[in-house]
Amino acid sequence: MLKSADPDQCIAEFFIMNGEPIRCSLFKTDFCHTGTVFYEVLKMIQGVPLFVDDHIERLFDSLTNKGVTVQPSISLVVKNLKLLLSKNREHTTGNIRILLNYIPDTDGLPDVTCHFTPFYYPSEVEYLSGVKLVPVKAERVNLHSKLVNKGFRDMVSRYIFENGAYEALLINHRGEATEGSKSNFFAIKNDIVYTPPVDDVLPGITRKYIIEICKKLGIKTFESRIKFGELQSY
Repeated sequence: MLKSADPDQCIAEFFIMNGEPIRCSLFKTDFCHTGTVFYEVLKMIQGVPLFVDDHIERLFDSLTNKGVTVQPSISLVVKNLKLLLSKNREHTTGNIRILLNYIPDTDGLPDVTCHFTPFYYPSEVEYLSGVKLVPVKAERVNLHSKLVNKGFRDMVSRYIFENGAYEALLINHRGEATEGSKSNFFAIKNDIVYTPPVDDVLPGITRKYIIEICKKLGIKTFESRIKFGELQSY
């Protein structure tokens, strides 16, 4: 596992493009940046990809939210995922990245790619003691569409690395904490769970399930804008 994991790398033996398995030795980072690129990243634990339907739904929501009318079939995305698992049976835990590359001057349909990426999950000790979080003044350009933005990602990743942190907490132009670079943000005060409004953040799948779990357990949850300078009161 790599602490500074580059999502543009392809690990395992094969990646899948348009329903065809290709050896990872032939993977090029151009696949991640050519044209307009929509993406999703899902976690797999012990051979089971988590929340597949949610990720595919959000992927196609990203297309719709950007007004993209020429869309690949869901069945092709599912086929890619199944092939990725069947061709890399020894790879049972990690992150899977789905890419839809819309390339100018083509027939309009995107290249559909799935590949395993390097990953780093917190250790058992880190789960108990916590990880370092560093604030960074940055905002996503496309809140409700997951589009590859290499400049934004590289800037945040560099800031995380230079500060020896695990994750960055994004602070918007109003000085409000919004979300992590690759995670959702919650704060607790007086046994109440707060999280920024969905209109201010990328609609996280983990976020959705945490809110559902809180409701089932009778824990009050509120969407609320949270000033970074007030975080110590939570």
